[in-house]
Amino acid sequence: MGYNSLQDFLGVLEREGELKRISYPVKAELEITEIADRVMKSGGPALLFENVVGKKIPLLINAFGSMKRMALALGVDEIETIAREIGKLVQTKPPKSFKDKLGILSELVKLAGITPKLVKEAACQEIIEREPDLNILPILTCWPGDAGPYITLPMVFSKDPKSGTRNVGLYRMQVFDQRTTGMHWHLHKVGARHFQQQKEKSGRLELAVCLGGDPAMIYAATAPLPPEMAKDLDNQADIDGPLVDYKAKGHQVELVGKEKVEGSDAWKLKVTLKSGDVQYIFLDADSYLEIRNESKRTIRGSEMELETTVGDYKEVGGLLFPYSIQSGARGRPEKQSFAFESIEINPAIDDARFKMPAPKPAEAPKQD
Repeated sequence: MGYNSLQDFLGVLEREGELKRISYPVKAELEITEIADRVMKSGGPALLFENVVGKKIPLLINAFGSMKRMALALGVDEIETIAREIGKLVQTKPPKSFKDKLGILSELVKLAGITPKLVKEAACQEIIEREPDLNILPILTCWPGDAGPYITLPMVFSKDPKSGTRNVGLYRMQVFDQRTTGMHWHLHKVGARHFQQQKEKSGRLELAVCLGGDPAMIYAATAPLPPEMAKDLDNQADIDGPLVDYKAKGHQVELVGKEKVEGSDAWKLKVTLKSGDVQYIFLDADSYLEIRNESKRTIRGSEMELETTVGDYKEVGGLLFPYSIQSGARGRPEKQSFAFESIEINPAIDDARFKMPAPKPAEAPKQD
């Protein structure tokens, strides 16, 4: 991500001349949104209200209200850059083999860090309110006739009660009192689906709500991703395969027995992924190297049984790599065969390729 916090993003907006600070006292009920509405429709900047009446916390609004600010939020020079990157991911076919993974390795490297990471300490724990009171927040009443104040840009995190898969969505939350809100989510939203699944199991659905944070994450919470595509992206990001640290990844591995694979004895493992998908991995009985993988994948709405056979292992930098790969639909004679002439580990790559583009300098105001 491009920013460590929303404060980092504010610094960039201010440096780019895209932020206006307002120190005059303004009310959270109707006044701030009326001002913001006029500023946004006139193409004005983001607004930071530093003196919200009766509140100790400032309020940022219209932070994403222009194409330039959206590009800054996502760390690119223009929005179309992100559209092209997403298009490449959407059009990428799920890898059927090790060779396929090598073919899209550059894209997989970008995905390698998408899964959540557990940390013991975080900035959100610097101040802990043991007696929470929503009234300390500058929560807006946006329009005359609204039922009350709403938290309008919350990142709502939930977990699938069955698979444990995480989701973040942006759902308006109506404030009822100092400790209670109502969640406004449509039935087709992922958060609502998690809630319904939890009701069927009994018990309460735990949620976490984040206000602020990296602007790219805020934007991502507004962009729904089809469940199958989300699962495929998660699986593709697992570059080292499901067996490495399988317990930590939430997978289950079961030894099914021993079978013959092209005349050689092999141990057959049933691997149930955290997502619920099942793979069968065959390990050579002598070397314990993977020699075959069988799986079922849903591709464009159709379920297919895939089979990949690997062999001709050679040592490169102390690691063993398969130099021959054969893959295709299980039970069909047509197979794709690949042979590698050389494999190189950790070639020199310029670090500049991974740096976020520097913001363009702000243009000097025109003189009349």
